Amino acid sequence: MGTLPETRLVPLTIPVGVPPATKLGGDPEWIQLEWKPECCGERMTFLGQIDSLDILEAHLPDSAIVYVFFCSKCFETESQLQCC
Repeated sequence: MGTLPETRLVPLTIPVGVPPATKLGGDPEWIQLEWKPECCGERMTFLGQIDSLDILEAHLPDSAIVYVFFCSKCFETESQLQCC
């Protein structure tokens, strides 16, 4: 499966001049080592990432990003949380 087009999600409370890391599609912006989950014998497609600083209501650890991938064959998902 190809790369999904990137869409940035900008919360209403984001500080001016700080780019949001929460997005759908595009390529992951890793804060630690790159992670490449596989399913059904193929690399999974990156769905999006959620930054703890963009969505405080998610109650994630400070400076954490959750990366979400899916398999286009069986619709399984995998996610990973990375912290600075």
